[in-house]
Order: sequence, then structure tokens, then C-alpha cells
Amino acid sequence: MLVVELARAGNILDRRSPSPSRPPSSCSAASIRLTPMNFARHGALTKLGFATLTCNSALAIYRSRDDPRAVAFVAGAYGAIALLFHFLRRFERGEEGGRGRTTRAAVWALTTLLTAMFASRVAPLMPPAVGALVWLMAAGTAGAGFWALFIYR
Repeated sequence: MLVVELARAGNILDRRSPSPSRPPSSCSAASIRLTPMNFARHGALTKLGFATLTCNSALAIYRSRDDPRAVAFVAGAYGAIALLFHFLRRFERGEEGGRGRTTRAAVWALTTLLTAMFASRVAPLMPPAVGALVWLMAAGTAGAGFWALFIYR
């Protein structure tokens, strides 16, 4: 399984001296690097939870095979949750990339994405006032997460 990892351009890609066609290593542009996911370092409970998530997502995709939008939603949510687990592990271990905010930014972006995805599925099923409350709570959750990860010291 491959995991998309954000890395600073100069730190990961190559350590040669900068050329005119390549930005210097101090550039803050993000690049994408694919690295294999090492399942041997995870505990049994983590493996069981991830296997349960995978089976549940596969069954949901199988039952929704006639609805491409539902399949895309399940596949997107599964990918976002898998990436969130990866970045949460990096965050908990203190493996910060860049200036210390890359991992936190990835965690916040993925949690906000998942919150918005699930709110977009729940809100239309509710009466208009409750749907607005669902979106208000989703926005509050995203704002509080931003405050907790970036502003609060």
C-alpha cells in the first residue's frame, strides 16, 4: 500500500546544489512523495481496526456498485481516513515536516474534509433548520481544530 507524504522540496527530493532550473532547498513549496506503508510497526488492535475499516468499505462499495456517487464517496472517505491515521501517527510521534506545521496542516485538512463530507451527506436528510445546525457544527469543529492546532500554544 502506498501513502502520499508531503515533504519539503529541498529536504527530501535531493540534496545537490540548486541549479537555475530547480528552486533552492530553502523553498517552501510542498512536493509529493510516495512511500510504502510499513504494517509491521503497528500493533494487533490497530491492524484489526484497519482491517475492519477496509472490509466495511469494500462491502459498502459492493452494495453501492450501481451508484457511482456513493462509490466515490466511500472510496474518498476511506482514503482520507487512511491518510488521517498515517498523519496522526506522525503527529503523535513528533515527526513534523517543514517548519513544524506540515503534519499539523495535513491532520487539520483531512479532519475538515471528513467533517464536510459527512455533513454533506447528513444535512440534506434533515429538516432545513437541523441541516443548518449540522453545517454550523461542522464549521465550528473545523474552526476549533484550527485554533487547537495552529493558534493555541
